[in-house]
Amino acid sequence: MVSSNSWRRIACLAVFGMLLATGAMIGHALDGAYLGVELEDEADSTNGAYLFGIQDGSPAASAGLKKGLRVIRCNDREIANGKELVQFLTQASAGDRLVLIVRNKDGWEKKISVILGERKVEKPKKKRAYLGVEIGEAKAGIRVVAVRDGTPAAKAGLKQDDILTKANGKKLRSEEGFAELLGDLAPGATLKLDVLRGGWSNTLTVKLVEHPDERVPVPAGKVEERPKVAQPPRVRVRRIDRPAARKPGWMGFRGEPGDGGVKILSVTKDSPAERAGMKKGDILLKIDGKRTGDSDSLYSVLQNYFEGDEISILIRRGEKEKELNIKFGRHP
Repeated sequence: MVSSNSWRRIACLAVFGMLLATGAMIGHALDGAYLGVELEDEADSTNGAYLFGIQDGSPAASAGLKKGLRVIRCNDREIANGKELVQFLTQASAGDRLVLIVRNKDGWEKKISVILGERKVEKPKKKRAYLGVEIGEAKAGIRVVAVRDGTPAAKAGLKQDDILTKANGKKLRSEEGFAELLGDLAPGATLKLDVLRGGWSNTLTVKLVEHPDERVPVPAGKVEERPKVAQPPRVRVRRIDRPAARKPGWMGFRGEPGDGGVKILSVTKDSPAERAGMKKGDILLKIDGKRTGDSDSLYSVLQNYFEGDEISILIRRGEKEKELNIKFGRHP
């Protein structure tokens, strides 16, 4: 067992957001000021903060701090030990200039100026919740276009062509709004859905699970098959369960299969589609080189794009084909 008087190494490479307790570091690293030193834990010392190590490429290294030096003063404040230095640094910000007085083993002192850097610590990735449906537009809410077998949606009793009017008490007006609502929920959360089915109404409770994409990958050679679903005409379909960090993409047109592609029935004013030059009556032939001969193929391409993504599309207008560049927007 290590005695209470023994020195123990305390890593302070990211000093902002940390507190030094007797003999141990508590708390966790946050984005903020960064010095890049390792200190010895000498809680009872009054001889300054002993620098046990210097991280390569850090502000400390750039300023000329060396292993074995002791910091005895920081911005005119006496530093008795590593604990006091860490407490001082927790109040600092990236970009602050520190004037340090350091002492070597022979007792010689020197003034060193250092500018604190900024250290970014990657936050844990948020796990996505999964419902297991595909949806499309409806006059009053959103339509369930498909329900995957064995998913929370299937277990709760959702069926194809159900109309979802509310989720957790909130009215559903668009696919994007529903996707955003799901993006704010975590696996294990409960989702209450108000459902219309053939003139009947009910409230179904669904317990969401972790998104399959977050689980152990499927072994090579095995492919999860997506059920083939006949989709109603004039329905714009998009898969939900998007990552919370990115918003589903929106182009702003309605179409139906026809004439060797997807016939454009309408284009929303000031939408990405209109700004790109798409017009009512155009025939959408390809998206990023992939043919869109029916609703299924159009859906399989569009589900992979998010707000801000840019693509090229090929349309036919009359007898001429034309390529347009379009940037996905966010649904108004």
